[in-house]
Amino acid sequence: MKFIMFIIIDVLVALALCAGVLYQDHQFINMGYFAGWFFGVLNLLAYLTEGSRELMAKEYRHRTRLRRGYGMVTDVAFVIFAAWMGWFLLATVYALQTILKAQFIEKQEGRLREAALVE
Repeated sequence: MKFIMFIIIDVLVALALCAGVLYQDHQFINMGYFAGWFFGVLNLLAYLTEGSRELMAKEYRHRTRLRRGYGMVTDVAFVIFAAWMGWFLLATVYALQTILKAQFIEKQEGRLREAALVE
């Protein structure tokens, strides 16, 4: 259920950005711009803060390859779009949080794999 919520948010942001570019409407583009900054900075701070990483590690559950792949593709697509629009600082912040997120998920999946092998 939580994954579906993320998909709905991604679709809404993508639709707003596409509508803004296609119809040259800055109000729609600003919605995607705000979402990029909001989620980019929020996630970057979460992955940089030790206490937050510990909490996320404790609550981490296995993610399928499809879910991890979807997350990576949407993050990379947003970084490319932000760079294409000339939002280089936003693209950098979002790229950093994408790298930290991928590193964190890989570490947690490895931890879960090792725990499953021990059992």
